[in-house]
Amino acid sequence: MLIVVTTSDLAFCVISNAIAGFITRPPRTRTRRIAEAAMVAGCVAISVATAFRDALWSVLGTGTLTSVPALAALTLGAGAATSVIAAALLLPRFPQGSSGPRRHHSDAAGVHPRRPGTNR
Repeated sequence: MLIVVTTSDLAFCVISNAIAGFITRPPRTRTRRIAEAAMVAGCVAISVATAFRDALWSVLGTGTLTSVPALAALTLGAGAATSVIAAALLLPRFPQGSSGPRRHHSDAAGVHPRRPGTNR
């Protein structure tokens, strides 16, 4: 159960910071963006696999889930597989050399740069 609580908390914190922007972070590299997205997908998959463990175990056709190692293999396996699949799907989406939105110092100060040829 500790793994489920930890992974769900981590996924919640990363997703809520991405939406609300509680912590300002510098632009991330392509590799880091893909790794973070894959990690969040794996964390959510672990929580879902734990919630539906009996149904998932019966789909695998191996009887009833009765041991802790089998539960760990099911949940961690689902998380690892989801992370790998998410990373593989995100590789073509983020082109080489992309590092996310750029923030300029003038944007943070509330001053917008002028376009060439315009007067304000």
